[in-house]
Amino acid sequence: MKVKVAETAGFCFGVKRAVDKVYQLIEEGTHPIYTLGPIIHNEEVVTDLTAKGVQVIEEKDLASLTEGTVVIRSHGVGKAIYQELKENHLNYVDVTCPFVLKIHRIVEKQSHAGKHVVIFGDPDHPEVKGICGWCQGSYTVLKGRKDTEQFTPPNGKDICVVNGDVSHSFDPGIAVGGFADDPGFAAVLRGGVLDKDHTVGNGNGAVAAFISMANPHAVIASDCEHTA
Repeated sequence: MKVKVAETAGFCFGVKRAVDKVYQLIEEGTHPIYTLGPIIHNEEVVTDLTAKGVQVIEEKDLASLTEGTVVIRSHGVGKAIYQELKENHLNYVDVTCPFVLKIHRIVEKQSHAGKHVVIFGDPDHPEVKGICGWCQGSYTVLKGRKDTEQFTPPNGKDICVVNGDVSHSFDPGIAVGGFADDPGFAAVLRGGVLDKDHTVGNGNGAVAAFISMANPHAVIASDCEHTA
């Protein structure tokens, strides 16, 4: 039996960067270390970090902290969390994925300019919540085709569209449905505002390549931070 490993198998760039940083902090003797949510959706890694003293907390726990270093994971957080960390004089290390940070900057700028932000993704996903937290005005989260079909663009507003969930790979020509012809939306597209996570697209492509093989016996995949 032959086992073939996909070219893009493993943690995505942003997650690997975040995990490596936590291990670096441990080696440097930083203590205590808190991560805002699990640093990665991989039980083995989280268990190992816990054994080394790293504690997983939620945003609501920040108010009770008086010491330590808080790690902002690759999913990112909303603008208000940075303000809370600074107001409480808490040390923090920001390992938000650069691709996610780019989306934060986009929605902050475009919403400040008066555009209505449309975010494709799961509203309960931490990455989507973080993006919502950078919107300076109105926004809508569309989880699937049904949401998209029922969405009505606000009158008189241009639209900024981003893909807000790294597990949500979509074809904008299909996903945005009927409102893609909106003049404001088209202008935003020409401005290069539409964004998506390229790593997931690459991972999906690798899986598709396996499926297209002559007689594949099985394709083994995982949702643990984009291990293919």
